[in-house]
Amino acid sequence: MRFIAAISLLFVTLFATSPLKANEVNFYAWGGSSEVNSYLRWAQKELKAEGIQLRHNKVADASEVVKQLIDGRSNADIIWVNGENFHALKKAGALRSIADEIKALNNISPELNWQSDFGEPVDGLEVPWGVGQFNLISRPGLFSQKAVSAEALLNAAWEK
Repeated sequence: MRFIAAISLLFVTLFATSPLKANEVNFYAWGGSSEVNSYLRWAQKELKAEGIQLRHNKVADASEVVKQLIDGRSNADIIWVNGENFHALKKAGALRSIADEIKALNNISPELNWQSDFGEPVDGLEVPWGVGQFNLISRPGLFSQKAVSAEALLNAAWEK
């Protein structure tokens, strides 16, 4: 059986993994959000510079991909899942622990309580994907600290 990485909620996996190296990464995710699709197109460009081709395989129902994964008939490397699909994949032993490989994991607020998914311990088998109400992605070194005030953001916008 093929082991995949599951993400449920902050797209840090592809940008911050260490030992895993792949030329092509098949990411199965819901394709019904223009904002998410736009973000993934941006991510594709960023990852291409690192020699990684991110393929966003748009799905209407992740449970179909989950069934294919459990049956060994899918090429998914990463999948955006909800609690029910996470439980099915975990029960089938189809997930690989990824949390320890993500350098940026300490950037996820402990207040998110992401260590369980609808009461099921994630055991490092999934990481958050999009819980932020507002996310700021900036050039490294643009801001001197992780938390950015509205004033600092405005100043950076005026300077550039």
